[in-house]
Amino acid sequence: TDGILWYRHVNHGERWLSTPMQLAAGTLTAAIPAVYTDSPSPLQYYFELHTSNAATLFPAFNKTLSNQPYYAIHKRT
Repeated sequence: TDGILWYRHVNHGERWLSTPMQLAAGTLTAAIPAVYTDSPSPLQYYFELHTSNAATLFPAFNKTLSNQPYYAIHKRT
């Protein structure tokens, strides 16, 4: 099992950036660089997860493709 963390500022003019996730003790982890998070813009992110025979996105689309397929976080002030 492995994965990729995809992230960007909430700005459709920006490309998605990615970082590989690390597996340790059965848990995948990754971090968005601190310099990137030091922004007034909210961040959005999602995970691309792989097994030996499949890949999926998390959060995934629902059956009607009407949900938000990413998480969004805002900077605390």
